[in-house]
Amino acid sequence: MNILHSVTRLLFPPYANCLACGARRIKAAEPPLCAPCAMKLTAAKMPQNICERCGHLITKPGCSFCDKGVARKITWMRAAYTYQDAAAGLVWRLKYSGIDKAGQVLAEEMAHVFLNGHPPPVRLVTSVPIDRKRLNERGGDHARVLGLAAAQALELPYEPLLTTHAKQKRQTGLKRAERLKNKKGAYTAIHPIERLDVLLIDDVLTTGATAAACADVLLKAGAASVSVLCVAFS
Repeated sequence: MNILHSVTRLLFPPYANCLACGARRIKAAEPPLCAPCAMKLTAAKMPQNICERCGHLITKPGCSFCDKGVARKITWMRAAYTYQDAAAGLVWRLKYSGIDKAGQVLAEEMAHVFLNGHPPPVRLVTSVPIDRKRLNERGGDHARVLGLAAAQALELPYEPLLTTHAKQKRQTGLKRAERLKNKKGAYTAIHPIERLDVLLIDDVLTTGATAAACADVLLKAGAASVSVLCVAFS
């Protein structure tokens, strides 16, 4: 029976859907992305000419993101990808389809970017919290999945440090000033933080309003510093 099973798997290997595009064209034993998506994911990696502090692309002297002053309380910031193609597909499947494996794939590159990005000392990993309404709608906490996977890859402890409520609007479609206002007072520290250097994990960073709001609360709760690591810059 075991021999027959082995021969059957050899002749008719099990297939799985690509985590990024959903195409049913990869063997289950192979990497979880189809060849086109694997190439697109590699192409979506952040370029080399980035700001040493905030990790954003530099196209002219100075850093336009740092100049806006939104993330002035954040010590260090990086993203693994630009928000496009396969990277966006993996975020979507993690966030709205509850496919945790997508988060694990993303977290591997996030950890690589962290270790090679000259980060400051970090003692603890946490993630941007999701409110109960969206948790019930989506069936899972995607940032927590990313945080746990990144913490494991970095061999650091993970702990939820923040909580939030459902009164804030969705950030999608809001302008920069509206995003900043929407996130003001949206987060609360679960307990005091004893002078620890914290790494905050999130999925996509656009204006930096969410990261800035979380960092402000963490610092007021006693964190020594806050660094940010996300999947992608949008």
